[in-house]
Amino acid sequence: MKKRLLCTFVCLIMASILVACQPEEQAVRVDVPVVQVVQGEAGNEDEGQVEPVLSEIEVEILWKSYATAYVSCENVARMMHWDYAWDADSFMFQEEEMQLDFVVGSLHVTRQGEIVDVMPQVPILENQRLYFSVDWLEESFGSAINRFDDRIEVVDPDGASLYDVAMFFADDLILAMAHPELDSSKRVMAAIELPRSMNIEISKIDSHKMMNMRPIRERIPEFTVELQDHGYSDKEIASISYGEYKVLESHWLLSEEMQELAVKYFPKTAMEDVSRWTYGELKERQMAEVDTARLDRFSEEEWASLQERGIVEADLFYLLKEFHQPATIVAQTDQALREVLKGYYEFGILYWTQME
Repeated sequence: MKKRLLCTFVCLIMASILVACQPEEQAVRVDVPVVQVVQGEAGNEDEGQVEPVLSEIEVEILWKSYATAYVSCENVARMMHWDYAWDADSFMFQEEEMQLDFVVGSLHVTRQGEIVDVMPQVPILENQRLYFSVDWLEESFGSAINRFDDRIEVVDPDGASLYDVAMFFADDLILAMAHPELDSSKRVMAAIELPRSMNIEISKIDSHKMMNMRPIRERIPEFTVELQDHGYSDKEIASISYGEYKVLESHWLLSEEMQELAVKYFPKTAMEDVSRWTYGELKERQMAEVDTARLDRFSEEEWASLQERGIVEADLFYLLKEFHQPATIVAQTDQALREVLKGYYEFGILYWTQME
């Protein structure tokens, strides 16, 4: 068990104006703008209830059970200019070609049936109105959202996009590369491309935004055991992909054994409450230290010279893998560095476009 935990540790490197939601038989079509959905709702409110005066970029926060902050799904869709549709137990948001689906009582956010995110609290249906977590909005959109005690507001609409929340599939990449002139292709590539070195034209794909669709049962048995330990049945596990597993795992709280290892690995954080850490947070901290250690291998002069030649910091990983030593990298010609990096970029595209 310790060996598996240590292996896992080493490998680890997302309110309402109380406007009534429509009943099921009035569910909104995907292609109907949300601004048309919400007309004529004031009469549904309880008599004598005073609604706050909010701008078009604000939504009231409602406090539900266990001091949890929720917002109206419909009002958030209006604020974000997303399309919105719902029925008795589910709802969806759509921004251009990007649709995300939610189910009342489930933490899973799905796209085309695949789990792409996990919410901190489940969506709820109350008095024929759908609400979901303010915490998820903050986690998903960060500084694009301002949160106050009684409301949230969007301060950067471009930074609050469903494309930033979604994960992407091989078909998305294949279509975007085949038809780069389409607006939908441009949105996809903007979401999955990383900065490139030396003005290389080949796309550099962010693997953290791509879904590995291979079944989890084709991986090591420990993954199946961990899913079982977190309450997933054998039937559910049979349909879970490796990409979905990684999404789920990133939101799990650390086990007690992993908490002990985390404190040992990050002694400066011994005063923090590591019981609230997730595996995703642990990986982020670990990768940040790895990135710092990689850059520390270069002298100030060596790194400055590579920056002048157009090398981005993330690509030091590939160059060290190829040339091993900072001095050897610096000694290479621009052409040699470009060819190495182009090879890695091309491999990334080939890997994801051939994903089954």
